[in-house]
Amino acid sequence: YNDADALAVVRENGALLGTLTAALVNLLDPQKVIIGGYIDQIADFLLPFVQSEMSHRLVVRRQEGVPIRFAKGYNRLITAGCGELAFAKWNP
Repeated sequence: YNDADALAVVRENGALLGTLTAALVNLLDPQKVIIGGYIDQIADFLLPFVQSEMSHRLVVRRQEGVPIRFAKGYNRLITAGCGELAFAKWNP
């Protein structure tokens, strides 16, 4: 294996993840997307391919776009999502 093979795998999987992400954004219309799991170690390599594929597949294009973040640390994903929801709904 070499770097070209590795990049091809990252490109293909980034495009697949972008397709899935676009489908979910089209269906749910979130303000941001947080992706977690074991892929967080290659998030910086995947992100450009995810964003490119997603931009081609979104039905409604927002002027500011839909930010995509990779949650670093799989174990913190649920906590991060719950925290985001709590602060979004918090109205003291």
